[in-house]
Amino acid sequence: MDTATANVGSTIFGSQVQEIALNTRSFTQLMTLQPGVSSQQAQQPGFGSNTSVPFSFNGGQTSANNWTLDGGRNIDTFNGNNLSMVNLDAIAEVRIERNAYSAEYGRNGGAQVNVVTTEFYEAWGTEIVTRQDRDEIRDKHARRAVQIGSSLFQLPPGETDDYLRVYASRAPIGDWARPALAREGLANAFVYSGSIFRHMAYGYLNWLPVTMLTRHALETIGPFTTHTRSAADYHFLGRLARAFLINMIGVPTATKHDRAPAGAALTQAHLASGIGSYRFETNKLAFFDDLFTSSSDESSEEVQLLRRFHSYGAARAALRDGMRSEAIRHLREAAAPRRRLWRAYPTLAYAMIAPSTKTLQLGLRVAAAVETRGRRALEKLSSRRA
Repeated sequence: MDTATANVGSTIFGSQVQEIALNTRSFTQLMTLQPGVSSQQAQQPGFGSNTSVPFSFNGGQTSANNWTLDGGRNIDTFNGNNLSMVNLDAIAEVRIERNAYSAEYGRNGGAQVNVVTTEFYEAWGTEIVTRQDRDEIRDKHARRAVQIGSSLFQLPPGETDDYLRVYASRAPIGDWARPALAREGLANAFVYSGSIFRHMAYGYLNWLPVTMLTRHALETIGPFTTHTRSAADYHFLGRLARAFLINMIGVPTATKHDRAPAGAALTQAHLASGIGSYRFETNKLAFFDDLFTSSSDESSEEVQLLRRFHSYGAARAALRDGMRSEAIRHLREAAAPRRRLWRAYPTLAYAMIAPSTKTLQLGLRVAAAVETRGRRALEKLSSRRA
């Protein structure tokens, strides 16, 4: 029973979807388990107009239902049916709103069906395992926002949930899942929803392998960019966030391995690191321009400062690879009398006067080591005073 709203609905969870025998491998068969649902013919899995899922909720027309995937419309305009089928193993939750649903749904007088995706872990080959989305929001993007004087990633008053720095709403997963979540140390998990496009100007907020979308979504935002070997997922996810509401369950269901066991480097390096790091940074910078500086936000001081930070990242990658002229160009774009960006000025001067590339790289490594030790010393001093 939903004691917070007047909604009449049910939730079918991922474990149930995967364990119940479905002879068509279609999650839509689960609709017949709900009260007030009738269907007069067998379902025929397919795509678009060829997908037959004729359910009547509470006596309504079979074409009156609204099917959504991660908040995006997943419905064929020809017959009102579910547009595309989702792999059962990729479903975290199916929510069926049968009546009295909130204004966020609307459009149709029948049922509302929404399929949701999840958070993921990032492993570093040691005991350190992080939650990618949450930790990026809290440790990277929120700090960057403070550095440029933006309040975009501020927590709502009285909140400590870092996901709410990005997502506008939060809802409990449900009592049924609490024992299992408690065993995994995830007793306080929630479902989050919101428009996150503006936040993506700071960098990645999602991981493509755990993102599901419908054919309608793909037709809306266009095909995946193929002219680069890296950072194209940033462009794709940014366009997806610009066009659709993003929904996310704060329960990790996948792991991204950034390091081999014992913290060793992977045999196959990431495209975003090693010899591909500079190309990755320049690709991401170009996609940032396409998403943000080519729009009405071009004059936004926040966007312009973020672009300087992205340019500084490209400069550092160029310096690591000994690409002096490229580094100088990016440092000139990045330099500004603002927090952290002021470092581009002395780096630019050193890059211009260093007698050789080898000397330049050595000096930068020394400076980075000194900066790291200084930061650790300050952290220890702060902890002692506390």
